[in-house]
Amino acid sequence: MNLTKTKLLFSLILINFTFLGATYADTSVAWTISSNTTWNTAWSPYLVTSSITVNAWVTLTIDPWVVVKIANSQFINSMWTISAVWNSGNRITFTSIDDDSIWWTSAWSDSVANKWDWNYIKSNNNTNLYLDYVDVKYSWASTASIYIYWWTNSYVKNSNITDWATKWIYTQYWSNSIIDNNNISNHNDNWLQIFWVTWSTYSNNTISNNSWRWIRNDSTNWASIDNNTITNNTSWWVYSVAYTDTLLSFTNNNITWNGQAVYLTDLEWLLAANNNTITWNTEQVYYAYSFSISSTSGSINDDTLEIVTNWSANLPVWKTLTIEPWTLIKVKPGWRLEILWTLNAIWTAGNRIVFTSFNDNSVGSALGSWTPDKGDWSQMKASSNSNIKLDYVDLKYGGSSIASVYIYSAPNSYVKNSNITDWSTRWIYTQYWSNVIIDNNNISNHSSDWLEIFWVTWSTYSNNTISNNSW
Repeated sequence: MNLTKTKLLFSLILINFTFLGATYADTSVAWTISSNTTWNTAWSPYLVTSSITVNAWVTLTIDPWVVVKIANSQFINSMWTISAVWNSGNRITFTSIDDDSIWWTSAWSDSVANKWDWNYIKSNNNTNLYLDYVDVKYSWASTASIYIYWWTNSYVKNSNITDWATKWIYTQYWSNSIIDNNNISNHNDNWLQIFWVTWSTYSNNTISNNSWRWIRNDSTNWASIDNNTITNNTSWWVYSVAYTDTLLSFTNNNITWNGQAVYLTDLEWLLAANNNTITWNTEQVYYAYSFSISSTSGSINDDTLEIVTNWSANLPVWKTLTIEPWTLIKVKPGWRLEILWTLNAIWTAGNRIVFTSFNDNSVGSALGSWTPDKGDWSQMKASSNSNIKLDYVDLKYGGSSIASVYIYSAPNSYVKNSNITDWSTRWIYTQYWSNVIIDNNNISNHSSDWLEIFWVTWSTYSNNTISNNSW
């Protein structure tokens, strides 16, 4: 064999050895990263065989095309910075060590990859987590698979997050986070939980085929939730379970073909809602568990908005609630709305607002029994020195021991151009110096007085049509 042939054979052997080495590098990593480190393709895939902590003042950088395969129940914990940021043609993957669909690892893979395989990626107090063009799958954790915790400026963008057994991301305690343009699918729990979060943005995400809630909100301040597409999920899209101070915006979301739509415990989400498309959901509603404004005035101003509420509501002093056209409020038994400052439901003949029984399936979603009845819900009350202003409103199937609309020492209130039908008690009770106007209403099918006036001055009752009442 001459020298040229020898060199060629050696080169071919070296190329083959290099190819095999790149394919089966299987670099095991564990425990602690104590100095700035870069994971690169030459040593990929990285096998996290025991949980990793990135120490304080240390940055872990992950290069494009790197695959990180994580062993059962293990996690990656950042005490400073993890950066996995690239572009659409250069993605990074976090997956189960049993995931043989990418970089088969014969020494470790002992079963089929599935949800519950590995634990989480966590960004701790005053640390940062940057994920951009990342694929993350087959994780679980009791808290969350991606946990952004306390005073961080983290983000997750342009990523595919699939096949998780728990909530996908948990942003907690003043986490100034950006969650943008991700594809989130096939989860068993909330894809996002927000807890005491401020100044964060959740936008342009596509959320589909998950089996539980999209957002679970606990005490959110100054967050924006905009331009998301939510489809084919089986349960609540938004599930708000605690106090929300101020939601900056809740707009332009496309919510279709889900189970229930939105479950709320306070009114702030509704005040921020505008221009959302909500169609073809099993329960086409915003569901207000209780109904109050905690810190700010505002408007319910989403088009074709449907609210179902089953608890009494309180509109506190100095707070104004404006209900805009085409809003439908379906009320469960016993509900009452008490106004301590101002309620405005004022529109025109072609833009009506409706308050009716939960069982009234003639409008909105078919949620109730199909047999609405007088007295299904209780009343609206304008308390001392407050205002209630109703114009072009339909009110039906209410009733209480005092009155369905109770204006109590509430000057300058009015009810005009409205249809008030099917009540089990007097329709309106005006009491104590209430300078009110009751004008051009249609009042029919009541079981008691349609109007009681008690110690009232300077009020006007005119142009009303009162018919087919029983008392």
